[in-house]
Amino acid sequence: MNQVLEFFKNLDLIQWILIGGGLLLLFPTLKRFWNDFWENDEEQDTSEKESPLSGLVFKWESLLDECHKLELHDACSKLNELFPLLGKAYEAKHGKEEGVDKE
Repeated sequence: MNQVLEFFKNLDLIQWILIGGGLLLLFPTLKRFWNDFWENDEEQDTSEKESPLSGLVFKWESLLDECHKLELHDACSKLNELFPLLGKAYEAKHGKEEGVDKE
């Protein structure tokens, strides 16, 4: 321990300035690393709750609802062609009359 204290006592002013400059250069990198570490940890917690697939299904269902409201029957039929399994689930959830393509 005494050797370490003796080492620091023998440093010149220029050496202390260089050490301080090096720490200033490292600080933003360490701060970014620390923030990314905690953000990634929080993202993992939320990714278990919602996946990109569930977001896609929600967007598809919202788009189909709006098409039904605006009576865009061609758009509804195209959405059901592109995602037939989602169309079946939508019909089961909202009733057969809304999911049927009106051409």
